Amino acid sequence: MDLDAASPPVLFQTVDVLGRRVDAVGEIGKTGLFYVLDRDNGKLIRKSNDVTSINMPGHADHDWAGGTTWSPMSFDSSLGYVIVTATRHLKPEPRRHGLAELEREWRVIYSSVSAINVATGAIVWQDEFEGGLVGGTTSTAGGVTFVGEGNGYFDALDTKTGVRLWRFQTGAGVNAPPVVFALNGDEYVAVASGGNEQLGTPTGDSLFAFRLSGK
Repeated sequence: MDLDAASPPVLFQTVDVLGRRVDAVGEIGKTGLFYVLDRDNGKLIRKSNDVTSINMPGHADHDWAGGTTWSPMSFDSSLGYVIVTATRHLKPEPRRHGLAELEREWRVIYSSVSAINVATGAIVWQDEFEGGLVGGTTSTAGGVTFVGEGNGYFDALDTKTGVRLWRFQTGAGVNAPPVVFALNGDEYVAVASGGNEQLGTPTGDSLFAFRLSGK
């Protein structure tokens, strides 16, 4: 089983069981569990429920493409929520010629976006999507989280509730993490839409930028 921790960790402050503020590092991987560690000594503070199974029917598959594989997560410091994507249901398919020599290939059937309270490890809300969400999430200080879907949609979610606020069809799989930046006093979010042959998502060659402030 290929269960290495491939997604990038996130740094934040949390409160441990004794009420002391702790500089922490969080990591979620292919097991579907979010681990909170003390940054100074590496000791485990807490871990979350399994984001691939809570509140949803079906089953979770843990393999090289299961759980949270390469997807980056985001952190909202005002809420104390980390927002993660995860693959919930995979379907094995025959390996196609010319692709990486992996043990087997998968088609992603369902994925989820989950908000985890880093102070308790509880999953606050969760929503299910068809297809893959391997691009991960990006959250803004304004309470919006962006996520790209393998089917080409680019979505904005309410970070506090998970409600879907907006979506845009890019024409190819959004398998890259969104990037937020400021330019001439306006805030923008940009994302690449290129797809992925190995994951079977529509391919393309586009970069989209959307203005979040101003007219």
